Amino acid sequence: MVRVYDADTNELIRQYPPDEVLALVRTIKQMVDNPEPGFILRDEA
Repeated sequence: MVRVYDADTNELIRQYPPDEVLALVRTIKQMVDNPEPGFILRDEA
């Protein structure tokens, strides 16, 4: 389980199953590798 906590209170916000996280990573990678019209990907780091 991947757990997301509030940075200020350390309260658990949500839990994600690992397969959901991997699916999200795959989707983001696909969008970066093959951007579709209508999506704007910017690196603001």
